Amino acid sequence: ALISSELDQAKAAHRTLWRKAKQEKDQALRQLGWDQPETLAQIKSEQFNRVLHEWTTQKNALTSGVALDKAHIVNTKDALYSRAEWPGMGAFYSAQSRMGRVVPKRYANWAVLWSSTFILMIALAWGKSKFTRVRPRQT
Repeated sequence: ALISSELDQAKAAHRTLWRKAKQEKDQALRQLGWDQPETLAQIKSEQFNRVLHEWTTQKNALTSGVALDKAHIVNTKDALYSRAEWPGMGAFYSAQSRMGRVVPKRYANWAVLWSSTFILMIALAWGKSKFTRVRPRQT
């Protein structure tokens, strides 16, 4: 109960500080005129990156959501939810991986991480034992 009450107090203090900082930020933006529609339109016209917007949204792409890979049509829209159909692990952002069988992506990522770590550890241990020389003691 003591920890819970201390956490509640810390949360309340953090919330109070956040609200104060937000009010100060909003006040500074109002002083700069950001609450005026004309000012906002001017800022947007000066700061908006049309090329970046079109690239990220693929708004003007002729093959929106579709790509050709050899003789296969590949869905590029919502690739996060795609299956791992490429032989091997599949895309880094796909939800599943194919490692002999379809496994959830997080397990496949952990397997790759740990196996590469062990391979590196073995390589370092082997390299150290192979390349260290025994030096004669100097008297």
